[in-house]
Amino acid sequence: MANASKIIMVEGDAPATPSSGTVALYPKTDHLYYTKGSDGVEHSLQGATGADGDNAYVYIAYASANDGTDFTLTFNAALKYIAIKSTTTAIENPSASDFAGLWCKYKGDDTDIGLIIALGG
Repeated sequence: MANASKIIMVEGDAPATPSSGTVALYPKTDHLYYTKGSDGVEHSLQGATGADGDNAYVYIAYASANDGTDFTLTFNAALKYIAIKSTTTAIENPSASDFAGLWCKYKGDDTDIGLIIALGG
């Protein structure tokens, strides 16, 4: 499998034959199916069925201050704070309070380059 040149995720239950050097994952059948290099020899490995996973939700919020002022879930280049929240339950109506303690300044303050040059900076 070290010679694989491409990995694909395949929907459905029945494996299709991938092209040479391809690894195809079949999550519904617990199969890892691949061809080995250019020789075209096909291989299929059957794994054990695992436990069901949890839902995953990721929210990215923006604000003008670390208290969530001007909160939005839509990117805005003028907002200098970001908060990212990952949870296993959906947030019906996200608000700034859902991101308390997560705010991080990711964009620096604007400067007046002319003033810096005038001051010899």
